[in-house]
Amino acid sequence: MQRPVALASTPRVDFSESYSTDAVKGKSALVTGGALGIGGGCATGLAEAGAYVTIADVNIEAGIALARSLTEKGHRAQFVKCDVTSWDDITNAFKFAIAFSPDKTVDIVIPNAGIATAGLIFWLHNNQYDSSKPETATPPPPPQKVIDINYHGVYNTVHSAIWWFKNFPGPDMAYSKNIVFVSSMGGYNHMPGSTCYNSSKWGVRGLFWSLRNIERLLGDGKPAFRANLIAPTYVDTNMTRGIKARVKEANSPIKVAEVSDVVHVVMRMVSDEGVKGRSAAIAADKQSFDLCDNPYGEGVGKILNDPEYLKRFGYGPAVRGPETTENSEKAANGAEEAANGAEKPADEVQPPTNGAVASN
Repeated sequence: MQRPVALASTPRVDFSESYSTDAVKGKSALVTGGALGIGGGCATGLAEAGAYVTIADVNIEAGIALARSLTEKGHRAQFVKCDVTSWDDITNAFKFAIAFSPDKTVDIVIPNAGIATAGLIFWLHNNQYDSSKPETATPPPPPQKVIDINYHGVYNTVHSAIWWFKNFPGPDMAYSKNIVFVSSMGGYNHMPGSTCYNSSKWGVRGLFWSLRNIERLLGDGKPAFRANLIAPTYVDTNMTRGIKARVKEANSPIKVAEVSDVVHVVMRMVSDEGVKGRSAAIAADKQSFDLCDNPYGEGVGKILNDPEYLKRFGYGPAVRGPETTENSEKAANGAEEAANGAEKPADEVQPPTNGAVASN
């Protein structure tokens, strides 16, 4: 099938291939939620590759500590406090990044800030009313914090990035300005009861789709534009603490990835001009793969039903047998509860930081 011009992207990528990060050296990068977890790993990888990295986060203590650690190792990193629900904070973060850059520009943006918190079940059952007097009952408003951070924060960060890309492009026309979206495998699957987290990650995927193939987005005489997306499965971070224990307790084959598995793919995306409009599932043991999230060719539906790929997650039809099905599903359900706090107050399931944390 001939690809529509408007939906053309680079061919399927083998993310197990080796690559060089030379193109990143000297570039300016901004990572929201960059103090811990996936964001902290990406900030570290970028700094180690020679980029000027701005770590934006609400977690002041962790952000300052990471920037100081990287600087003491001879890398270039700075921290700026940023609440991604605040347009003023986002604007300030970009100004910090541009001032830090020798070329007074921003080249790479990773809108990573995200949280998981109490889902539909907790909201539905955590209210009191007199069942004999429906006229006096008032449902509580649904929780908004996850949507505000995971989707609106990304939406605003991306719009800001495009504005700064266009108006302060810097001198290097050969290196594309690029955004790496941080969705989740929850943006490709159902997470029963997790209305806020599940829908926010589908929303991030939709935002990626709207920008993934507009190479000349910034206009004539400006650098090209690239957008890619990562979709992690369970990754060992503060936000998912407790998942490894649940997997072990259930004697499950589910594989929990490390932050390094995420960074390996992100660095390929920002380093390689041949990776454009691609989405990658992040799996453990450097087994990440291209999701083929396209309206043509193999398509994501086929990939996610292929046993050879599902084995890399440790769940799905590839590993289901009489002995493993029950344990896999038990661990998966427990992991979702741990990550999304289905029956726990938001304060109990958020990582111990000052607010909207930097891990996904």
